[in-house]
Amino acid sequence: MKTSDNGYLFLLSGSGETKGKLTVLERAGATVNSHAVTLPYPIHPGEWHHVSVTVAGQRITTTLNGLQVDSFTDGTYPAGGVGFREWNGANLESARFDNAKVVAPDGSVLLADDFSSSDLASWVPPLAGNKISDNSCGGQPAHVAPLTGVDGRPVYMYFSDLWDFHTNEALANYHWEPLRFDADGMIQPLRCDNSVVALASGHPGQADPVPGLDQSSESGAFSHACPVALGARYGQTFSVGRRAR
Repeated sequence: MKTSDNGYLFLLSGSGETKGKLTVLERAGATVNSHAVTLPYPIHPGEWHHVSVTVAGQRITTTLNGLQVDSFTDGTYPAGGVGFREWNGANLESARFDNAKVVAPDGSVLLADDFSSSDLASWVPPLAGNKISDNSCGGQPAHVAPLTGVDGRPVYMYFSDLWDFHTNEALANYHWEPLRFDADGMIQPLRCDNSVVALASGHPGQADPVPGLDQSSESGAFSHACPVALGARYGQTFSVGRRAR
């Protein structure tokens, strides 16, 4: 990682029932590139695995338990630090790490830690945070949206992604709830209930004209629908009335 959220992430996952997966992400404040590799065997909870990432020029190769499972070329981040990532491990992801080692091309050891002691002087620990709630309201915490209330004061809407692992993510939903604060500004625990929020109204307007429109009826010649159903697929065709220049 060049910085805390700019670099490469190597995520090992599996349910223990189907074949496991290695997902490689390139991060630049957000994921900008990614690819996934299906492993030849399942990843069972509680099992230890030896993961090795080798960088040779722009070639990045990953081995799992001595077997090469991935290799790709990318030169975005030629240097940086190393670390471990665990996202919301209490509820969604959980892992243990041991015997970390970084070796230079000449064989010299740059970092080695078997975590036999509590000394973490070689690492930058994550910033301590305050847990605001023991319940994410049935989903994965996703974001807090700052909005404006009808009284002009800010309203901070927490929402969690209620995706249920279905292949059609359009069937997912969100839980929305306004954050509530103590007198000293601390966020109160989420209630996970139904909420009524009065927001400031917007202003009427109209769509900007579409440059180079290929028809005179604007959107009138297109059908409008938003059906979401299991096993349904939709497509739309059109004829180009003129040649692009």
